[in-house]
Amino acid sequence: MMTKQTKLTRLRDEGFSLIEVIMAMGIFLVTVLALVGLLGPTLKSIDEIEKTDEVASIVNTINAFLQNSPDIAATGSKFDAIYNAVSQDFATLLIFRAY
Repeated sequence: MMTKQTKLTRLRDEGFSLIEVIMAMGIFLVTVLALVGLLGPTLKSIDEIEKTDEVASIVNTINAFLQNSPDIAATGSKFDAIYNAVSQDFATLLIFRAY
């Protein structure tokens, strides 16, 4: 038969101590802070990648325009085609969209 004293001792020994709970909370908070610290640079990298992709798309579009332009001779300069693209705001709109 268990006495009242042995029941209390047994219940006290089965639970977590205050130090164990505080240590677990500390480990959890350090982990959360580390993950939150990594979130900022990750979002910045994603933003830079999106800008780089859009600029690459613009460059590819202008390059395709210049290659398909009938004004460009096979041996001639591309100056006139570039001038026409910029003067007609074709290139300006695309570059403005990137920023």
